[in-house]
Amino acid sequence: MATAVLIAAFRRLTKPSRQEALNALVEELDPYEWRTLQQTTASRSFQYDVIGQLPVEIVAQIFAHLDTSTPYRLHCVR
Repeated sequence: MATAVLIAAFRRLTKPSRQEALNALVEELDPYEWRTLQQTTASRSFQYDVIGQLPVEIVAQIFAHLDTSTPYRLHCVR
């Protein structure tokens, strides 16, 4: 129950306030909790595939404006 209330309150915060709340929470963590947080964040992927979210027709239009080697060069950048 307390977790649900905390999550609901966090969702109501503005972006700067959320960052402030996160910083304050991190300061309160003991070493075990810090390790758990590190393991949780390490297991998540923070990459977002913008091109993969677009319709194929739009992707085709974008790539039509690039030379043929550009998509291969960009694929190497992560």
